[in-house]
Amino acid sequence: MAVRSSDARITAADVQEIFDTAAEAGVINAFINTAHTFIEANMSGSNLGDAILTEIEKYLAAHFLALRDPRLKSESIAGEYSATYQTGKPGGGLLSTDYGQTAVALDTSGTLDRLNLKKATFKVF
Repeated sequence: MAVRSSDARITAADVQEIFDTAAEAGVINAFINTAHTFIEANMSGSNLGDAILTEIEKYLAAHFLALRDPRLKSESIAGEYSATYQTGKPGGGLLSTDYGQTAVALDTSGTLDRLNLKKATFKVF
């Protein structure tokens, strides 16, 4: 079980407000730490206020948790049970979950959008 970084902007309870999960606080803390480290490394010079960085950190933590615990997207019961889960497509980056999409939308500096762009590769034969 991870201990939440002392300088993280959010708590496990903050993530649980937007993400219905049975994960324990120690598990959620691991994703909070990842989100916090990511923001500190990539967004410290973005000129965004602490309030918006707090929201972005919350949605990034939920995004990382959703990659581990996919969210139920739809279900139907018509003779048999069927469920569809929101799973990130390989290479989908932050846009692969609703939470990641929200984090990108909240970032008016465009930093997350730029980081989410696929890198071009060239091969010379």
